[in-house]
Amino acid sequence: MTAVLARLQAFAHEHDYLPQADPPSAESQFVLDMLERHESHVRAYSPGNDLYAHRFAIALGNDSRADLLIRFDLRIYVVLAYRVSDTLHQLAVGDTRLWERSAHLRAVLNRHGLRELAFEEACTTLSERMLAHGFIDNTVLAYFFESA
Repeated sequence: MTAVLARLQAFAHEHDYLPQADPPSAESQFVLDMLERHESHVRAYSPGNDLYAHRFAIALGNDSRADLLIRFDLRIYVVLAYRVSDTLHQLAVGDTRLWERSAHLRAVLNRHGLRELAFEEACTTLSERMLAHGFIDNTVLAYFFESA
């Protein structure tokens, strides 16, 4: 287990695996402005409902997009890249072409002091207790970023 995963697990345990959304942050507007300088099609979503992180939806051309899910309070983010075909969005884990197309976005976030959590790390299981609190699965991704 990495140090970041250990820190996240400790955070979730301290909060008894109850939902903990990223608090409102002026920093999200700053990051949105930074991202808009690099990409023209960016939409920002604040935490709410089953979204526990700030989400930045970014079009990477006609055939792909990326969601940046950021927890400013914990200084972490995860990138979910998708192949797009009409209205179908297919998660593209391991797609090196999309990984390269989103590299500049990750570099911007890293320069801002945020640490990327790999998708494989985000799929790490936390606790079965999460399910009793209404989560649809018990992964790091569901607890810290989105349970939808």
